[in-house]
Amino acid sequence: MRILVIDDDVTLLWSLCNTLRRWGSNVEASTGARAGVRMLASSSFDVVLLDYRMPDHDGIWFLRNAIIPEETRVILMSGYVDPQALTELRSMGVGDVLEKPFSEAELQDRLHKVSVEATRRQQAEYKQTGKEQITREEVHAAHAVDRNGRSHHYGAAAPQAA
Repeated sequence: MRILVIDDDVTLLWSLCNTLRRWGSNVEASTGARAGVRMLASSSFDVVLLDYRMPDHDGIWFLRNAIIPEETRVILMSGYVDPQALTELRSMGVGDVLEKPFSEAELQDRLHKVSVEATRRQQAEYKQTGKEQITREEVHAAHAVDRNGRSHHYGAAAPQAA
């Protein structure tokens, strides 16, 4: 899974990137919304983990200025989002909200939902184009779980127990 993480908190950014890489994701990071817009324009991502409050611009500015492909999912990360802003954010494409501080399990759950959604979307596209459907084995491989119960998305190899 290709993930773009945008957060001005460098410690959280570093921690998230390391965790996501450990889970087998390909991760790029940005410390601001403006740079995140440029990164999204030059590369494709399955997921954007977006901080709501940043010094250069907020999450709403990012959503208004970024060209987000239909298949890219946006998960907002924030300590507080007012309900009115949340309604606006959802109408702009935010699919989910992770309230800070969040656990690895919560992050993993949200990414698993994105992975399942992507598989369903891909199956629907196959049906529309007349291509062969994804097999159960391919779906299982896309959502592999290692012996410690950690999910590994999009066929990332599960780590071997030592």
